[in-house]
Amino acid sequence: MEENKLAQLKTKFTNWRASRNQGKGPIPDDLWEEVVHLYEKWPNLKIKKELKISSSRWSFLQAKNKKIIKKIPQIHSNNFIKANIPMPSGIQVIIKFPSGVEVKVI
Repeated sequence: MEENKLAQLKTKFTNWRASRNQGKGPIPDDLWEEVVHLYEKWPNLKIKKELKISSSRWSFLQAKNKKIIKKIPQIHSNNFIKANIPMPSGIQVIIKFPSGVEVKVI
C-alpha cells in the first residue's frame, strides 16, 4: 500500500515536470505536502531517489517547510520496551519494512 503511494507520487512528479513551461521552478506545495507524509514510512534517500529531488532542493524544501515536518510524530527511544526473550540457538528473526529495509536478529 505504501509502495503504491510512493509510485503515485512519482507519477505526479513526472507529470508536473512535463507540464512546466521553462523546465525549472519550485515544487508545488501540494506535491511537497505529499512528500512530507512519506517521511514516516520511507528513508529520505529513497524518497529523493524515487522522486528525483536533488539534495540542494531537498534541503531548501525542508527549511521552507519546518512547520509541516514538525507535525510528523518522531520515534523516541522511550517508546520501546526492552524484552529479554531467550531464543533457541539457530533461530533468526527477520523484520522487513515496507521501504525494503531488513533487520536480522541472530
